[in-house]
Amino acid sequence: MELKGDVLPGYRINEYQLILNPHDDLQERIKHVQEGFAATYKTEYKVAGRPNVGLVTWMQYEMYEARLRERLKLVGLEYPPFKVELKDFGSYPSHTIYINVASRLPVQNLIREIRERAQMFMKLNPETKPHFLQEPRSAKSEER
Repeated sequence: MELKGDVLPGYRINEYQLILNPHDDLQERIKHVQEGFAATYKTEYKVAGRPNVGLVTWMQYEMYEARLRERLKLVGLEYPPFKVELKDFGSYPSHTIYINVASRLPVQNLIREIRERAQMFMKLNPETKPHFLQEPRSAKSEER
């Protein structure tokens, strides 16, 4: 993320990413699918990182982290559980192959809830705003 606008000198700025992290068994199954794809299609890609579904990325002063964590914790405790279904592949042609999230609506609703209740703690300044993902997909699938 690019830093824009005025910042307070002397204060540490961190970059954050909020994700849905699948349980270990599902992560292993996703990695096997990724490896099978790479072997079948003989790609030059390497399986990178742990599979996850990205929700939002932002930059903020480190001193706001505790407040934001508390707000996100409240959202998580109050939000009802939901099932995330993954199906088929998609890609960004130059760098990433991912698994599509078939059950988009519950994930998009969660993103909307986070935006409504926590966005105020995610704005570094008026020019540097959080990026809420509109189309959920499994991230860290295969990257160069």
